[in-house]
Amino acid sequence: MIDRDQLKKAVVALLDSLAAEHPLGHQDSKAARYVLTTSGGARIELMFEKNAQVPANL
Repeated sequence: MIDRDQLKKAVVALLDSLAAEHPLGHQDSKAARYVLTTSGGARIELMFEKNAQVPANL
């Protein structure tokens, strides 16, 4: 079974491969910020909680 920390690392790795870092950048240990561009050209801003003590929030 995968633990919360492993899940979060896997999600961050996936987002790193699919999305661009947000212009404001990532927050060191709190959250990773991204911008995804859809096939239609729309930009979607995402923030993913990285802190191991809290649930995985997108």
